[in-house]
Amino acid sequence: MALIKDIETDNGIILSYWRIGFIHLDNDVNRSIITMFGYPSKTVRDSGHQPVEMRAFEYMQANNPNTINAMDNDNPFSISYTYLKTKEDFFSGATDDLS
Repeated sequence: MALIKDIETDNGIILSYWRIGFIHLDNDVNRSIITMFGYPSKTVRDSGHQPVEMRAFEYMQANNPNTINAMDNDNPFSISYTYLKTKEDFFSGATDDLS
């Protein structure tokens, strides 16, 4: 699973394939940090190359999509992809890659 959206880096490289590298959940303070890895394409990622860029998105308290209650019926990756796509301007208009 990943998000597809062309985003130009500060170095002028277009990254199109964005997948979650890791999610840090801290239930003591109701916080999650979702770190996205950016690649030029799915083919590059599938070839085993390292991400060109990493971007972290931090959510606290009421803005945290990964609460224990939210995960009762879904996994944190699915929740996070949906949240990023619908709530984060950086990924506005992104499409899903479900493969």
